[in-house]
Amino acid sequence: SEDDPTYFKLSKPVHENLLKLEEK
Repeated sequence: SEDDPTYFKLSKPVHENLLKLEEK
């Protein structure tokens, strides 16, 4: 679930990568 710490750890870098892609 979203409360799972592993989900949060994985989702954070993924979110940052999406923001970097949007900057292009």
